[in-house]
Amino acid sequence: MAKDIDGCEHYHFNRGRRRLETEFIRWKFPNECWIKLNCDGAHKKSVDLVGCVGLLRDSDVFSSQGEVRSIHKMKRDMISDLPNTILLHIMSFMMIKDIVQTSILSKRWKNLWKCLMDLKLSTFDFNNARIFGECISGIVSSRSKGNYPLRSLDFHRHSPFQHKIFTDLITHAISRGLVILKVVVPTNLGLPNCVFISHSLTTLHISSSSYDYHRRARLPMYLDLPALTNLHLDNVKIETDHNGHAQPFSTCTKLKYLSIDKCYFIHIKSVPFDVKGILHIMNVTLTDLTIKDTSHTPSNYVIFAPNLISFEVNDSPFHASSFPWVKIEHSS
Repeated sequence: MAKDIDGCEHYHFNRGRRRLETEFIRWKFPNECWIKLNCDGAHKKSVDLVGCVGLLRDSDVFSSQGEVRSIHKMKRDMISDLPNTILLHIMSFMMIKDIVQTSILSKRWKNLWKCLMDLKLSTFDFNNARIFGECISGIVSSRSKGNYPLRSLDFHRHSPFQHKIFTDLITHAISRGLVILKVVVPTNLGLPNCVFISHSLTTLHISSSSYDYHRRARLPMYLDLPALTNLHLDNVKIETDHNGHAQPFSTCTKLKYLSIDKCYFIHIKSVPFDVKGILHIMNVTLTDLTIKDTSHTPSNYVIFAPNLISFEVNDSPFHASSFPWVKIEHSS
């Protein structure tokens, strides 16, 4: 093939007379220890089909004269020669449904995808909720058969979803030492309690749909999250005590970043309907606080955070005169 390419002839017109030229095209091999991708494509007009192919080659494929040294070496599966760390890194850029399908390639690939430390599951990557649910069930079932740790989970599903599949997924992730959880909670579901008593979570983002009329996505009155440093709540409901007060963050002894966006209170039945409620943000490690509450009757906030460095309310730096519903305390 190399000889055929080198000997290709191109005809050009030069001042009305045809002149024969020979152009030499050679593979420019990469530096040692590097791999180069050679790709090409073609279009067959009669059947309107397009095809493409890619070939990975290292620096040993061709000799210095450009001759093919080993046909066997050119045809070997160089993707499978890559170490697991690189293959897993490549998988991290793929959609989950394509990642799972790699398990059918060979025995080596059968369980490789399960070693992914970060999972991103979005309903937008699937044609319908049924296929999305089946994929998640298969993932949980397969990973449960071995000891596969999980570092982060990003789940996105605003619309209603199957309770068991969602609960099994979150419970499995927490049991595998999950560190980062970003979840858009389906409108018909709430989060299992294991999320709020995890000793491994350092980052927790909870977002709830505005169509969650039954207010199922709730934050309990007390959190047991000793490793948590970053907490973001978006449209989440916060449970209060019999006085209509909530103080969920004081037990988070490592919390540094807290964002509260359009959150509401859930009162127990003994609390009168007209009680507005107060959210106490009391945390000695908190350094960054963001509150967004643009309702006509915003909630009341009482803040004690002696190490607070940055404080924004409705996208503006906090000024007591502008936000009378926010009270800063200087002693607990």
